[in-house]
Amino acid sequence: MMYKKIVSFIIVFLFLFFLIPRAYCAEKMNILLVYDRVNYYGEQINQVASLKKLLSNFSNSVITIKEDYYYHGLSDNYDCLVYLGLQGNTSSTALLQDLGAKKKKTIYIGKGIDEYLAAFPVTFLTYNGDNTQATKIFYQNQIFNLDFPYQFSLLQTEQAKIYGKITDGKNYWPYALNWDNFYYISGYKANTALASLLNDLLKDVLENYNSSSYTQAVKISEEKLQDKSLMHILWISSMNLFIVFVALICLAFLVILTRTRFKNKKNIFLKVN
Repeated sequence: MMYKKIVSFIIVFLFLFFLIPRAYCAEKMNILLVYDRVNYYGEQINQVASLKKLLSNFSNSVITIKEDYYYHGLSDNYDCLVYLGLQGNTSSTALLQDLGAKKKKTIYIGKGIDEYLAAFPVTFLTYNGDNTQATKIFYQNQIFNLDFPYQFSLLQTEQAKIYGKITDGKNYWPYALNWDNFYYISGYKANTALASLLNDLLKDVLENYNSSSYTQAVKISEEKLQDKSLMHILWISSMNLFIVFVALICLAFLVILTRTRFKNKKNIFLKVN
């Protein structure tokens, strides 16, 4: 009777630590958010914290890490790689390589797309400099007014899928583009029309949108960002290994109990005979 209780406990333990978490995590993706700096020059608003809050509506987990701590292959552990460029001129060769590999859904937001295209040319894309005179963005029958200066990169394409258009009153160029598994979004800024627009766009780009936790135009002024660097990622990996280790011990214990019980039955059988 005691053996049955122990075996039942082990089975319940394995179910709780493996089956239930995996079933829940399958509903939404895990996102790695890489950034070059947390705010624009001369401003205090934490853009990374704001974007992380927005992305959390689509994800079980959003891990943030500065590009200085990024290493090649880190994004392989996540379902989606998001890069936020507030200054451009990325210093991480490993990050550029993984962005260019496009092994999974990859989202590039903000500045520095010219450097990416220089490293990984796309035949049907042309970079035509920057523009700071944009006044409106048109997206899905909506008009987003830009009452603040912002530097947009001008891209032209004949093949990539276009999401919305930016205008300075004379010219038009894409707000966001998609080719292969790569999405380019030309800008983000918390507490502005760009934040509301990105919320709408991510509904199309990312799957499993969770409307119950959605907060429109995330309001974050000076929220403190916890930089989840390499040490945090290693801590998560060690916790996963610990769970696997405990599960293996339980399985080994179950095998030993089963074999012991079998030997006891065999001995009893031999004594009877």
